Amino acid sequence: MTIEKLLNFTNEEYNDNHRKWGAKLYATDVDMIEYDQNCEPQIMVETKHGFHYKTDLNNFQIKCQLKIAKKLNIPYFLVYYFFPGLNRFNNKVDEFGLYKYFYVYPMNSNSKVYLNKGCHMTEKEYVSFLYKIKNESIPSDLNIDKLDDHLNNNLDEPLILNKKILKGY
Repeated sequence: MTIEKLLNFTNEEYNDNHRKWGAKLYATDVDMIEYDQNCEPQIMVETKHGFHYKTDLNNFQIKCQLKIAKKLNIPYFLVYYFFPGLNRFNNKVDEFGLYKYFYVYPMNSNSKVYLNKGCHMTEKEYVSFLYKIKNESIPSDLNIDKLDDHLNNNLDEPLILNKKILKGY
């Protein structure tokens, strides 16, 4: 756990104030941009917890992120993550099974070079996938074989609405 989370220092207070400052201060956050060692952006990722298994691509955040990825000319992926264990939203054990896994969905033409359509990935596959896109070898200090390499049975695909928004990106 980071010191910020431990002490409850987050952007939440700023974000709450930003919403009060008026409707014309448009803003969105980006969950992750992967960079290379020269600080050049390589991949944009919007993450969603598995509980958010329905995403409307016509929302403001997604449309802004599509434009950012297009301007940066980088792949953009929507990634749903499923981690077993205690759910921080309701303090109950997740029903997603025993393994970490991801559902990775390509959001623009740059991402479709690497992944033609959405698919489930194990933790090991997902980490390897990120390194492949960055054209980087997996560091020797990361024991890739110790990462989770199992998928749960009978996995559903997320409900992704308004996919036509992606045309032109």
